[in-house]
Amino acid sequence: MRSSLFLLLIALPLADAFSQPAGGLTLSACYEQAREAHPLSARGTWLLQANALQIEQIEASRKPTIQWKAAASIQSEVVDLPFQAPGIEPINLPLYRAQSTVEANYLLYDGGLTDARQAMESSALLTRQQEVEVSLEQLKAQINQAYFGILQLRAQREILLATHTDLQNKLGTVQAGVRHGAVLETEADKLEVEIYRLDMRQEETEGQLKGLVAVLGALIGEELSPEVVLILPESDEGLPLEEEVLRPELRLFDLQKQEIQSRQALVDASRRPKVAAFAQAGLGYPNPLNFFDESLSPFGVAGVNFTWDIVDW
Repeated sequence: MRSSLFLLLIALPLADAFSQPAGGLTLSACYEQAREAHPLSARGTWLLQANALQIEQIEASRKPTIQWKAAASIQSEVVDLPFQAPGIEPINLPLYRAQSTVEANYLLYDGGLTDARQAMESSALLTRQQEVEVSLEQLKAQINQAYFGILQLRAQREILLATHTDLQNKLGTVQAGVRHGAVLETEADKLEVEIYRLDMRQEETEGQLKGLVAVLGALIGEELSPEVVLILPESDEGLPLEEEVLRPELRLFDLQKQEIQSRQALVDASRRPKVAAFAQAGLGYPNPLNFFDESLSPFGVAGVNFTWDIVDW
């Protein structure tokens, strides 16, 4: 941990030297580009559109409905009076019936069901949106790891380069001493081994650096140069604001509880009584309302319906 902090402190002057406003990439810019490039970013728009359609459909349930119905039937027998009243012609009901009607219904009271459905849809929308935020928030940790990893490896590369230069200078001095017989040749061999090991570490560092640059580019949806300029963030950059201190996962948990409560409220509203007005007008053969009218006749009915699911099991 101390070595990492030491390397980052060394990277400060290096980052200042690299800070070019025209080509520098800041940590905040990485956050924004990663959100825009992530497939989940588009889901927020889809969720809003789907919710708007759901609310529109629910709101339409408040409006009256008008239906045209037609029916025809034939039956094996009809009502036949066993007697005939004097002075009254016998009733001969036909075996077939037909009628065409226009029906209108209007919900007067739904027990708060429509409002409960809208509240549940709104609560579900907030939950789905927060789920997206939780997923996108995880990008920050990945970006931080790649971003600061690049800065750390670059600082390490500079240290290795400086060490390599120092060892090369020492090797030159030792080799001069060997030629003059003042230093053993084994001392030069030791330095050459150290330089070889240092070369291996430099190659390993370069490979890790290219890998992290590729990872950062994939996260932000942009192909980055291996020597892309990364601007070391200010001390407070990337820190959450006071209203954002609450972790997204905790906010999601609260919204999920609210969604459960809204669903329970919907169940309660569905069990309340409902009152609706209706009207029906049409033509029927024979007259469906007048037992003694065997002709094609107009008819009409209007009234109020009351329903209450006392037990819904």
